[in-house]
Amino acid sequence: MPVIPQKIYRAIEGKLRDRWTMVPRAEMALCEAQAQAMDVSAPAMDGVHVQTGGQGSRVQRGVENILAAERRLEEARAWQDVFRLMDRTFPFESTPEGVVAGYLYGNGMTVEQVCLATGRKRSTIIHIRDNYVAHCALFAAGRGLIDIREE
Repeated sequence: MPVIPQKIYRAIEGKLRDRWTMVPRAEMALCEAQAQAMDVSAPAMDGVHVQTGGQGSRVQRGVENILAAERRLEEARAWQDVFRLMDRTFPFESTPEGVVAGYLYGNGMTVEQVCLATGRKRSTIIHIRDNYVAHCALFAAGRGLIDIREE
């Protein structure tokens, strides 16, 4: 029986798999939003017609897009803080959780491949993985990144 709700568990695993790309992607999205907001020289076109709505609405949308991209970047950086805490709590070199997490989320291995690499049973690997994900969820909840009561 899982310690945390399945929806949160899967979301945490997704974040763990994306940990190395989430900040660069968020930074790129912010740069793109800023570039689009700065390009207000001509009205938007749908390919055939000029879209109406006035210059102010395009500027407003640009600002809203920048603010949303900044929020996503801030969240990605907060997740990176959680991952650094996880790395300190479960070092790859010296803890079973760190080893399993490194193989699963760093190297993209399957549970079966981790079993072969470590010589441990599948149930042991799953238990270690569950412990790691649960700790990550608690650290993220402590930083306000998730609501542990979500389902």
